[in-house]
Amino acid sequence: MILKIKDNKYKNLIEHYKKNADIGNSDAMKNLGNMYFEGKGVEKNYEKAIEWYKKAIQLNNSTAMKNLGSMYRYGLGVKKDYVKAIELYKNAIKLGNNKAMEKMGDMYYNGEGVIKDYRIAMEWYKKSSIEGNIYVNKKIGDIYFYGKNIDKSYETALIYYKKIAKFDSTIAKKLGDIYLEGIIIPLNCGEALQWYTQAILLGDLSAIKKIKICYDKKIGSAEDYLKIIKICIEKKGTKRYFLEILKWCEDFSDFGNVEAMNYIGYIYFKGKGVEKNYEEAIKWYKKAIKLGNKEAIYNLENLLKEMNNMDKNNTTVF
Repeated sequence: MILKIKDNKYKNLIEHYKKNADIGNSDAMKNLGNMYFEGKGVEKNYEKAIEWYKKAIQLNNSTAMKNLGSMYRYGLGVKKDYVKAIELYKNAIKLGNNKAMEKMGDMYYNGEGVIKDYRIAMEWYKKSSIEGNIYVNKKIGDIYFYGKNIDKSYETALIYYKKIAKFDSTIAKKLGDIYLEGIIIPLNCGEALQWYTQAILLGDLSAIKKIKICYDKKIGSAEDYLKIIKICIEKKGTKRYFLEILKWCEDFSDFGNVEAMNYIGYIYFKGKGVEKNYEEAIKWYKKAIKLGNKEAIYNLENLLKEMNNMDKNNTTVF
């Protein structure tokens, strides 16, 4: 069913792009090239993709130039040709395409069609970053971090990693590791916890394993962990992760923390890492309510509504 919905969505998009391409819209032409390149709504067809990219290029579409350049770079539907790839990337760069700047950096980084030169690669990456390509900052950070033909600088690497870590959970986790290990830079547990939390915010619950290390070492406050729990509790994750969260909540509830009590109620209500248990959920919600937690009142009302609906649905009419 989901596949049919996706197919219909792509077919509708193709019709929309074709209508716009017919009236000279270069982005629509480029998008049709993408659909044929990726095989979305149509059979994958590199020849058709090239055909549409070339039409868009005639109208100075820089993304089509960059995309066709990559097809020549990797030999997709055409004979591999680094010279042609570089020519197309440079044409796209003249029109300000920041991704083409990154691709030029890649050519020098890997020595594709040019002599390998990390310094020139860095120049292109930095131009791309200045022009608004956020994701290229990881490559710049890596060059400084590992000292690729330049003086190694962890401090500079961190500057670039932080630019991308707000959007990339793997880099956020890497920053957490760097600050927690305290080997290449001074130990900073607060920073570590902050970046692990960011990784979770971006949907990577595996960072809980690292946060557990902080928790076991008694790094951070109850407020830090309650913030993490609030982020995690609505996300999907394995039983192991939610059992760890439940343990934190139980620890904090022992010290009378009402937020933790409310979260325990929610965990049992929704069956997060445990079997659904309305009785247990109600018990914890009532504890939190008794100590003045308003959110627990709202959650308990929802639980009771759900139970009431279940009773109605289970009623047999003769």
